[in-house]
Amino acid sequence: MSFDSAQDASFGDAQGRFHVKRPFAVLLLASLLVALFASGCISAAGSRGWARPVQFGDLLLVSASKGKLDAIDPQTGDRKWRFPDDWRIEESKARKLQGIYSQPEISGDTVFVGDYNGWVYAFKPSEASQDAANRKPVGTYELRGAIVGGIHLDSGSETLYITTADGLLYALNASDLKEATSPGKNVRLLFAPVDAGDRIWTPPVVDSGRVYFGTTDGKLYALDAGTGAPVWEPFRASAALVSTPVVSQGTVLVGGFDRRLYAIDASTGKELWHFDATDWIWTKPLVESGTVYFGDFNGKVFAVSLADGKPVWDQPFDALSSVRASPVTSSGNLVVANEAGDLFGLDIPTGSQVWGPIALGKTLHADLLASGSTVYVAPTGCVSEETGNKLYYYKVNTSTRERQSTSSVC
Repeated sequence: MSFDSAQDASFGDAQGRFHVKRPFAVLLLASLLVALFASGCISAAGSRGWARPVQFGDLLLVSASKGKLDAIDPQTGDRKWRFPDDWRIEESKARKLQGIYSQPEISGDTVFVGDYNGWVYAFKPSEASQDAANRKPVGTYELRGAIVGGIHLDSGSETLYITTADGLLYALNASDLKEATSPGKNVRLLFAPVDAGDRIWTPPVVDSGRVYFGTTDGKLYALDAGTGAPVWEPFRASAALVSTPVVSQGTVLVGGFDRRLYAIDASTGKELWHFDATDWIWTKPLVESGTVYFGDFNGKVFAVSLADGKPVWDQPFDALSSVRASPVTSSGNLVVANEAGDLFGLDIPTGSQVWGPIALGKTLHADLLASGSTVYVAPTGCVSEETGNKLYYYKVNTSTRERQSTSSVC
């Protein structure tokens, strides 16, 4: 299957909800869309995934290779352990991971990971071992479909919520999953899997006792987190809702392939307002001090009022390439990244460019992670230096405005 960058391309369901007209700078993401819809026309498993970096104590968890999760010392760049290599997986079908698209979840000394292969895992980093004879078993549970949107751990109820590409929402007992180290080990479901009737590419988001997620047929769901029962009838957009929902001040924000950012009343499911962007919106919105920041596939970055959706900046910022990653604030600036792997620092009140671009040399889809004056990034692969070494960039200092360090973990 191929696309002509000079022509329109339509794909999706019978109604043709996905219609694109643009140069295909976003070919990787488009390929994933086609792969999931066309049942194998293109293999999405070839992607590393786009999991956001996650801090775990003094370490940084990144998916630097396809189906691998690495713990890196951010000071030295050294790898401390790699999942699943440093553990033992008893269930043979679960041993081959294909791609980690959602960020890991952490509960105490346990890390939970969902993979495109349709399995979810629980392991303890303290049990990592490079000695094959002494590796500890991993908790596993098989779902019915690929995990693209992701997982969410509700620490209060010890419930792990998972959305799958075949349209199901699962709610697992996280404590059971930790102990599910042998084939056939039971893992309790909080309620029967909820079938949304279409693909789910957003992670489940839990807020105030409700679970929110979007579907590729343009519906936003709100379910009771304890029972899975609907809180209100699904909100209907005119195209796929694939951005991670964000709940702020009683408002649910979600972007779609109809080029709109929607603000939905969390209590009623009614639309409060919508904002028309210039292309698909896959960015998880960032809400800071009553302003919503997000980007679209045309490379535009917007700032709108949470209260009414009115633009805050005189004009959107042009990042010159598709924006998939969620922006962050660091060192007094809004930091945005485009698909080409360029980072920019923007003036928060006006949206004007303050610094950048800082080039990573690799495409970037994963959300950014900010910690003080450091922004961690997870590019789609490793960068080759002139010396022939392959490096994994993961750290940018937003105060000195330099790519500060690299890792040889690839």
